[in-house]
Amino acid sequence: MYSLKYKVTTSTCDSEGRQKLYSALQMMQDCSEMWIDSEPGVKKYFTEQNMAQLLATRQVEIIRVPEYKEELTVTTSVYGMKPMFGFRNTFIYDAHGRPCYTEAP
Repeated sequence: MYSLKYKVTTSTCDSEGRQKLYSALQMMQDCSEMWIDSEPGVKKYFTEQNMAQLLATRQVEIIRVPEYKEELTVTTSVYGMKPMFGFRNTFIYDAHGRPCYTEAP
C-alpha cells in the first residue's frame, strides 16, 4: 500500500469551497503513479521488460465532497493481477479516516 497526504486548497475548490471532482481524480492518479516508485522490484521489472503502467478505467464513488482546508489521505494498493492487467483500489480519506471517495473495482 502507498499513501499521500493532501490539503484541499483554493485551486482545488469550486466557488463554494468544495473540492472539485477533477482534483480528486488527479490526487488518485498521483498516488497510483507514486506507488511504482515505492516498489523497486516492480519498477525494475517494468524497466527491464519495457513495460509501463497505464490507467485504462477508473470508477469512483463519491461519498462526501471535502471542504476547503480539509486534510486528506490518498491510499492505493494492488488487489489482483493477470498477465495483461493489474487491479488496484484507491481511496481518499478525511482526517478522521472516513472515506470521501472510493474506487469501485
